[in-house]
Amino acid sequence: MNQLREQVLTLVKRSQNVKFSGKRITGRFTFEEKEDITLIQSFEAGDFVSIAKFTTKDDCYEIDKNINYSLTIVDTADQYASYESYIEHVLEDESYDTSPDEIIVYEDKYDFKNSSDNTLLPTLELIFKFINCLKEQYYFKDKQIVIFAQTHCEIPTMPSGTKRYLDTAKLYLSSVKTSKPRSSESGNLCTIIEKFTSWLNADINNDDDEVKKSLLVHETERNTIVASIVIDSLVGVEKEDRIFSLLQNLESTYQSVLSKYALYLDDFKFSKFNDKITEHSEKFLEKANDIITNLQTQILAIPVTIALISMAKFSAKINSLVIGSICVYSVMVLYATFQQGYNLWHLRCQINGFVAENKIPDALLDKWNSEITPVKVKIITHAGYLLLVCALIIFVIVNCLDYFYNWNMTTPLEQLLSSTNPPLK
Repeated sequence: MNQLREQVLTLVKRSQNVKFSGKRITGRFTFEEKEDITLIQSFEAGDFVSIAKFTTKDDCYEIDKNINYSLTIVDTADQYASYESYIEHVLEDESYDTSPDEIIVYEDKYDFKNSSDNTLLPTLELIFKFINCLKEQYYFKDKQIVIFAQTHCEIPTMPSGTKRYLDTAKLYLSSVKTSKPRSSESGNLCTIIEKFTSWLNADINNDDDEVKKSLLVHETERNTIVASIVIDSLVGVEKEDRIFSLLQNLESTYQSVLSKYALYLDDFKFSKFNDKITEHSEKFLEKANDIITNLQTQILAIPVTIALISMAKFSAKINSLVIGSICVYSVMVLYATFQQGYNLWHLRCQINGFVAENKIPDALLDKWNSEITPVKVKIITHAGYLLLVCALIIFVIVNCLDYFYNWNMTTPLEQLLSSTNPPLK
């Protein structure tokens, strides 16, 4: 606060019979020392003309004498003579965005000059922020907020209802003192209206278009829920009483809104989970089939290798290099089989952890179980199939090793050399 305002405030606080009306302050001032006379003379000299116009019909400036004066506060958008002027300006000026710390209402300063309690300005500011929020979220014209749901409700903002707004602000301040000490919200209307305003003004900006679209859906439903509950709460209330009825019963309105919105989110989540369950069960089934498909081409040669090794038992014409190649190939296929077995086990772990990770509601567990049962059957079937494949591959490897252990022919190198350099006749 600048020095000029400090001196105006000093004049007002030290005056008697002070009355505030619109932009005007009237009162009686007593000269107690020479500085008081100097102060009044500076007012008359026009030193304060930029913020206030001072007039008086008295001209006896002596110690212990009184003068009656009138002070008209200049409209600078950050100072007001009375609550009346302040409330009218805030409710009628749609561009108003000044915080309580940046303005002065002389009536407020005068009322609380000898009190350690909070002034009414911060509480009034909370109320006006809530009203401005309703203006932004719904339709506002001719000093009325029009809320639409299945029907509509007109709520006049009542800029001239100064006393009723002050009574409401006092009710909010008293609720802070009487609210439960362990709860910052229950019964505390100041906290409730602040949270309600923040909830209505929730930011929907997001770089992800899908997320933003989802948030926009929630915002529309949120406003619809608020509208329907507010309209129901104001049924039978006179038009000029509606804004004050809404403010005074805000706690029950807020709780009803949160409860109804929670039900909406549950329904929304239910449908989302339903789609998610179907999507993931299909993905799990696809993964299970892919695991066997990826191995299928590698194990198709196993019957041929078994037949070839059986022939080698009875024919010495089978090249040892062929048997060795089959052994190496079988080891590679066995490794691939173990790898696909691990993938199958990992898929089973993913399925078991899906419920806990995604917090599926109990109501959807039966659907999840029915959707995932075919996948579990597939996993068990594939696991048995992999065990059979492993047994066959091990059988091939063992026979290959047995062949080399018992062979009595020439070594593979000798066979290779003999095939490239046949003996001379």
